[in-house]
Amino acid sequence: TWHFNTLNTEKMIVSFVDTTYTLKETLKNKFTLSGRFFTNTSYSVKSKNATHINKDSLLYTLSIIPDLYPSIDLEERSDSLNNRLIYFRGNVTDDYGFKQLKFVYRFTSSKDSNKTAKANEEQVLLSSKNELQASFFHVWNLSPLDIKAGEEIEYYFEIFDNDGIHGSKSTKSKIQVFKAPSLEELKKKKEHDNLLTKNTIEQSVIEAKKLQKDLENLQKKLVDKKRLSWEDKKQMEELLTRQKELEKELQKMQSENKKSLNEQMEYTEMDKRLLEKQQQLQKMFEDIMTDEMKELFRQMEEMVQQLDKEKLQEMTEKMELTNKDIEKELDRTLEIFKQLEFEQKLQENINKLDQLKEQQEKLAEKSLEKDADPEALKIEQESLNKAFSELQKDMDDMKKKNEELQFPNDLDDTKNEENEIAKDMQKSSEELNKNAPKKASPNQKSASEGMKSLSDKLKEMQEEMQTEGNTEDMQAMRHLLEHLLQLSFEQEDLMLQLASVENRDPKFVGLTQKQKKIKDDAAMIEDSLFALSKRVMEISSIVNREMAAINQNMEYAIGLLNETYTNIHKKPLATSRQQLIMTSLNNLAVLFDEIIQQMQQQMAEQKFGKGACNKPGKGNPSPASMRQMQEQLNKQIEQMKQSMEKGGKTPGALGSSGKMSMQLAKMAAEQEALRNELKKLSDQISEEKGNGGKQHMERLQELMEQTETDLVNRRITQETINRQQEIITRLLESEKAEREREFDEKRESKEGKSENFRNPFDFFEYNDMKKREAELLKTVPLSLNSFYKNKVNEYFNSLK
Repeated sequence: TWHFNTLNTEKMIVSFVDTTYTLKETLKNKFTLSGRFFTNTSYSVKSKNATHINKDSLLYTLSIIPDLYPSIDLEERSDSLNNRLIYFRGNVTDDYGFKQLKFVYRFTSSKDSNKTAKANEEQVLLSSKNELQASFFHVWNLSPLDIKAGEEIEYYFEIFDNDGIHGSKSTKSKIQVFKAPSLEELKKKKEHDNLLTKNTIEQSVIEAKKLQKDLENLQKKLVDKKRLSWEDKKQMEELLTRQKELEKELQKMQSENKKSLNEQMEYTEMDKRLLEKQQQLQKMFEDIMTDEMKELFRQMEEMVQQLDKEKLQEMTEKMELTNKDIEKELDRTLEIFKQLEFEQKLQENINKLDQLKEQQEKLAEKSLEKDADPEALKIEQESLNKAFSELQKDMDDMKKKNEELQFPNDLDDTKNEENEIAKDMQKSSEELNKNAPKKASPNQKSASEGMKSLSDKLKEMQEEMQTEGNTEDMQAMRHLLEHLLQLSFEQEDLMLQLASVENRDPKFVGLTQKQKKIKDDAAMIEDSLFALSKRVMEISSIVNREMAAINQNMEYAIGLLNETYTNIHKKPLATSRQQLIMTSLNNLAVLFDEIIQQMQQQMAEQKFGKGACNKPGKGNPSPASMRQMQEQLNKQIEQMKQSMEKGGKTPGALGSSGKMSMQLAKMAAEQEALRNELKKLSDQISEEKGNGGKQHMERLQELMEQTETDLVNRRITQETINRQQEIITRLLESEKAEREREFDEKRESKEGKSENFRNPFDFFEYNDMKKREAELLKTVPLSLNSFYKNKVNEYFNSLK
């Protein structure tokens, strides 16, 4: 729109390239012209009145500034543990502002036609649509898309500006492609990851042994020195540095194993039993370095700076024991990892055999069809021949992995069956080369039947290995439990004999010899237990650590018994160590009982199937049934207290016979079983007010645990009896609350879905970017036109 102000003018003549306009006054000496222009142009202006036309014209040029296309700059990162989480950070710019930002993706390669039929769009929020530039952050979770192995997805961002004249113009970011690994790629990657994990464990075992040896040498040096030197301090610091490096290596291995497991679960269907074992193995990786161990190393760093010899020597002994535990757990984890790798390979071969059998059977049917294409049949048969050849290599690899185990599984030789199948398949190819599909069909059927027979044989071997292995392991566990209880009784008798021996009594020599014999027996149990733990994943790391603590306390007890002969003040210390031995032995007995029950349950599930009830007639635990069992247990505890008092023992004293100790251990196990049942019930009850709530259940569990401690330590007092009565009272209250809940209105609950989206700060300078945007909005004046706004934006973007 033009506005002309003139004097003594009746008309204005405005001439463009192809058009001339004669303007009349709108107001006194004022003229107006409006028009719409899309390209650059030039024009002239002349004035005119009744007597004169101005020959001199004013020349002007009209420059059109077009609304430019928006631009987009993008950066993306993948989650380090989950490659199905992709994080984006982007920046969009335009000369006038934005309308919307879209994230678009579509399947470009998939066997499912429904996936490739259309593109999908997601709206992405912009921090500001009215500004000339804006940043955005976006998280794309691919898990709900049900991506299969080998599928491909292309994706991009598209930004639209707010052009109101021509319509919104858009600009796309570079098209990226997400490709899910194929089954073959997954297989190779898993083999590579497994090899890397095994090498890492083996190197960690070597480093742990070196650390152990260096610690022993340092301990010998500390014994002979009164004060620590600068060299001792440096040597200790070096050992701690190496310990930290070992810890980092173990954490990295744990992270890589978890990532590999997640990837296998995402793209392949894993056997439920193998998946559970994989998760147990991951838990073993996490338990190699406990929080207590890490805290111990942190304390040692402080001790080194203080140069306190006695405290440092004590911490060094603990560190030595800790390194022994790490070395054992690494050795055990490596063996279980190899066993699980073998089991996975066996399952993969079975699955592949079943798949090839079906394909060969279908091909045999196609060969009998009248209009069968010999060339197509030939190509398909060659493909199956190649696949079976790869399977034979996998079978050899499986046998090799089995031979590497410390306790190899019994595998039958399947070479003859494999060769017969290969011969039939080769004959089929030869007949197809002769264009005789019908003659090839019998050989194809024979190969299919041979594959089925081989698959059944492998499945039978797999089942026998599971059944026989579980049975042997359970028998070994029971034998160890019996030896452990026998050891506990012998240790208890030794403690009672020590209590009645006076100073400088020659019996001290005999007691020391007995303690040495018990230590030798414990060492045999430890070796057997460690060997068994390499086969049984249910044996937690705490079992081996308890056994190591028993050996260490026995060693201390022997040393103190030798000193007690000449120094009676050492006797309480020796008794204290023996009491610690008893506590660890009883803890192990309870743990062994739990493991045996767990193994029995697993065997029952394998025998009767997933849907079978392991305990017919028994449903979920109820307060009423637990109260009845608790009342029976309370009567046994009261009878035990009376027997101890009649036998001349105080309620807090130890039992005098192996039979009494066995009864106490049994009652402790029963109390623990009741506590576990109560925990199951507690997990089913949501938080609610009243005595029937979850907090009430947790208090009950605490009381039961205190009773277990009393029984394990052979300490039955009046306080124990009173506590048992309180447990009964609380169970009655829970039983009443359970009846009241039956009359409440039932509401359907929905399971919450946990989203593991993290703040993009882990990947991008998120907070800094948002801060800069806020400062930019506050700094740029709104009154500036677009040219100067761009200049101000460019200036602030250049600042760091």
